[in-house]
Amino acid sequence: MKFHLRKYIGKTPYQVVILSTFFIVLYFSFVPKYTSHVTDHFTTFKSIYYKDLDNDGTSEMIEYFGYPLSSEYDRATVIVKNLKNVFLGTWNHKGRHIRISNPVFCDFNHDGITEIFTFHRQLDSLFINGINPDSSDIFFVQSRFIDTTRWVNNTVNIKIIGLGNLDYNNDNFEDIVFQIDAGFSLQPRNTYIFDIKNDTILKSPPSYAHLAYPFGQIFDINKDGKEEILLSTHASENIRNFDLPYHDYSSYVMVLNNQLSFVRKPYEIKGSMSHTKTFPIVRNKHRSILVYYHNYGERNTDSLFLFSPEVEPEHKICLDSLINKIGSPINMRFHLDKGDYNYLPNPMIGFKNGIIIEFDSLLNISKQIKTKITPLTHAIPLQLDNDSTNREYLISNNKNVFFTDHKFRILATPDIEINTVRNFGRLINMGHPNYFYIQDKENVFHFVFEINPWFQFSWLLIIIVSFLIWLILIAVKGVISIMKKYQMINILRERDTHKTHLARELHDELGSKITGLRLMLENLDISESTKEVHKLSEHLQQTHEEIRNIIYNLAPPNLKNKSFGQTIQQLIHTFDTISDIDFHLEFLPDKCIVDQLDKDVKTELFRILQESLNNIIKHANASTVILQFMQQEHYLEIFVEDDGIGFDSENTQSGQGLISMETRAKMIKGFMSLYSEKGKGTSIAIQVPIKVKKKKNGNVLFDFIIRRSPNHH
Repeated sequence: MKFHLRKYIGKTPYQVVILSTFFIVLYFSFVPKYTSHVTDHFTTFKSIYYKDLDNDGTSEMIEYFGYPLSSEYDRATVIVKNLKNVFLGTWNHKGRHIRISNPVFCDFNHDGITEIFTFHRQLDSLFINGINPDSSDIFFVQSRFIDTTRWVNNTVNIKIIGLGNLDYNNDNFEDIVFQIDAGFSLQPRNTYIFDIKNDTILKSPPSYAHLAYPFGQIFDINKDGKEEILLSTHASENIRNFDLPYHDYSSYVMVLNNQLSFVRKPYEIKGSMSHTKTFPIVRNKHRSILVYYHNYGERNTDSLFLFSPEVEPEHKICLDSLINKIGSPINMRFHLDKGDYNYLPNPMIGFKNGIIIEFDSLLNISKQIKTKITPLTHAIPLQLDNDSTNREYLISNNKNVFFTDHKFRILATPDIEINTVRNFGRLINMGHPNYFYIQDKENVFHFVFEINPWFQFSWLLIIIVSFLIWLILIAVKGVISIMKKYQMINILRERDTHKTHLARELHDELGSKITGLRLMLENLDISESTKEVHKLSEHLQQTHEEIRNIIYNLAPPNLKNKSFGQTIQQLIHTFDTISDIDFHLEFLPDKCIVDQLDKDVKTELFRILQESLNNIIKHANASTVILQFMQQEHYLEIFVEDDGIGFDSENTQSGQGLISMETRAKMIKGFMSLYSEKGKGTSIAIQVPIKVKKKKNGNVLFDFIIRRSPNHH
């Protein structure tokens, strides 16, 4: 039999489309579009930053920490390494490290080298330092005096936070913007601009208002081409007896121009132990200032404000009802850097239970988003995949970080655990656009966000799978076709066998008798016609019975409107009539057990019994046959036993009749076994299911075989 591939090509398009579509749906249900994984991790207590200092497309690692030379002196130190942990330079400052501070990175002279600006103190004096990473251990700005601070109980409580850079005097050189915020030292609490080229320092107007995290945002809020500084403030109520314009028993909305003068008189929001968080908002090119006010003692006064670029209040909404309904906000701790988005697209606020609420220009709620991230602690706007139309976010709870889309749906989760976000930023590595680092109190993780390769190359996999499906369908159809052809051949051969059998039966059984009748008619004596006619009538009657039996054996019984038990009784009666064998039929417990069988099972079982009884009559030379039906659990067991001459069943090849019986038993999901021995008769056992269940009792067939074994009595 040859398999012609050409016949089946082109016959499977619909099946391929259906199966391929099912595969695609299933595949994309389990394969995410994006993935994020950690590439490196180490433990440190130093402050770690990554910047491409030499503009070569790869970040350098900057360690900024205090180096302990004695129990009373922590020298400020900066160490620069490449990503292979090779030292590129070390800079030891003359004074103490300020523990709460961060450096400023700026290519102030536009020479392609990013300089590092750090801070230290000596006694009550505060200093700024400039580091050129090309000059190891040499400061191009060393110990430039900034300001003095007060001593309280022989100590200083101070924070210096670098905000960024701007060109305040339009001389094409960048100037460093930073803030100093004293605690119980009280002063200074100001914003500063360090003009590096001209070695001058600007200072904002005097204020005793604390500067709060995030300490400030450099942004051109009024679109005049000059950047302003939006400040966040904090009221701690530890100064009451000074006659100053901005005390720390109120929080303020403060915006400075690039000359460090107030754009407008600061807006005061009275309330001790409170703070304001200030963010730029850009909606359809319209700019405004969002302010979140939080009072630690009187939560019912928590509010959102929208200010114009001229720092005039436009709208206000009290958050008391939202807080009572949803829970505590996350203090709007959005970290905004110029490297990504340094503004918010809409007024929004996050809550610890994972809800993000967006507002319109009138501070009416426009959208409420329920994230799967709780408790929500940080939301950092990002730009991923060079997509400038939408922003994404890196969001964290108290343990994990997540990448989300602009609707805060989770895209990927780096396999890291953190306790808080200390530092975060991009890590430029071989041009990879979405390489990040994050630092908590003790650990630094490097991780990437990228398109899942299994998603990116899914089209190739789909093509391969579709092609394989096509080949499999072709192969299956070819095999089915071949099987059908072989099946048809077997059917035709079986028909030929039945025809031959029928011809032999008619020839052997009826031919001689009809010949005898013909001779009798030829020799008929008229005088004795009555007697001869009577004898002829008997022969014709016998011949008629023979023909009926042959037809009965060839034609299937009508089982539609008749009890199968009665059909079997009729079968036994027929064989009992045409033979001298004594037949015994038993139904245990009664005839109803065989009526539970399906019609097809009854038909095939009838043929099996018919063939077995025919074989007994023709070959067994038996005097007694026992036919027994017995129900065992969900199976019907049939036993046919005779006391005939038997044969060696183990060494004798099965004939066509036995093969036919076994095949029919398998067709009805049954099992047949035969045992015979010369001089000891033959036993046939058949087992068929009454009801087919998903889970069968595995011991039933085993017990059945044991009971019918020749040694089992």
